[in-house]
Amino acid sequence: MLECGAMTADRRTFRIIVIHGDGIGPELMEATLTVLAAAQERFTDVHLDLEDHPAGAGLYQREGTQLRPETLQAIREADATLKGPVGMPDVRLPDGTEAGLLGGVLRIGLDTYANVRPVRLLPGIQAPIKAEPNSIDYVIVRENTEGMYLSRGKGVGTDQAMSDTMLITQKGTERVARFAFELARRRNGSRSDGKRREPYRRFSAAHRPWQSRDSCGKKPGIGPETHQLPPTAGDT
Repeated sequence: MLECGAMTADRRTFRIIVIHGDGIGPELMEATLTVLAAAQERFTDVHLDLEDHPAGAGLYQREGTQLRPETLQAIREADATLKGPVGMPDVRLPDGTEAGLLGGVLRIGLDTYANVRPVRLLPGIQAPIKAEPNSIDYVIVRENTEGMYLSRGKGVGTDQAMSDTMLITQKGTERVARFAFELARRRNGSRSDGKRREPYRRFSAAHRPWQSRDSCGKKPGIGPETHQLPPTAGDT
């Protein structure tokens, strides 16, 4: 949700950095920008100042870098960034790993620790499932900087076997839990018993105690649940 933006007498202006990406990225971004253009026609009090920046595998092939420094600075200063998929299987670094990816640069560099994914079934949408409009309304909050992301580049291996490390910290677990609980507190959705829930996706037994040590039990009306996926995927 955009909450900043420059104010004028009759409308708010938001600066949006647009990265079209590689492969199917430009096609997806074209559809996204079409939707945003239609939204601007309806909501005339909001203006989106779109600013294109090249990034990804194509830029790496041309310039030897997946992201220019000025683009990273623009992303830091902007109200939001729209990024299409980046990277191509045949564009590789000298060590053989894939070039053109931005996860390590943006995910870690900007410390975007909460991956927030709202899911709603809106009226007029032809969905592949049988459900009434507005009967599906939930938000997935996923930790976005730890696990394999935090251990990026720390794997070891030989021609016969490879090993990687999943790094999870107490600080990272607790702050995303607090974020999710606060989000649940602000939302109105609940099950029939009136209690809003903040489910956890359990990555490993090692960090499970942290889940209840910090946020659980401190938010009245919000109850934690622990699930293993995909066994409970059908319950969402």
